[in-house]
Amino acid sequence: FLFLELKLCHAFGHGADTHQLRFALPREADVRLAVFDLQGRRIRDLANGVRAAGEHVVQWDLRDESGRAVGAGLYLARLDAGGQSLTEKITALR
Repeated sequence: FLFLELKLCHAFGHGADTHQLRFALPREADVRLAVFDLQGRRIRDLANGVRAAGEHVVQWDLRDESGRAVGAGLYLARLDAGGQSLTEKITALR
């Protein structure tokens, strides 16, 4: 059984609006962290693959897989690891 923790931190970097997503793994696990819109469409993969135990930080620059800026609104960050899933809301402001 794997205990996961996902925290969202709003950060401003290099003049662009970004969101910082932090997650902690108690042991190595295959991880997928993705952003979805409220209709369940995947907007962007932020992490995909095996990650070591410990804390990890991923930046989302409010862009989709094609590099286009997303609109203002509510999005969902979903972390899947070790057979568990966690979802957190992200508010994108423009």
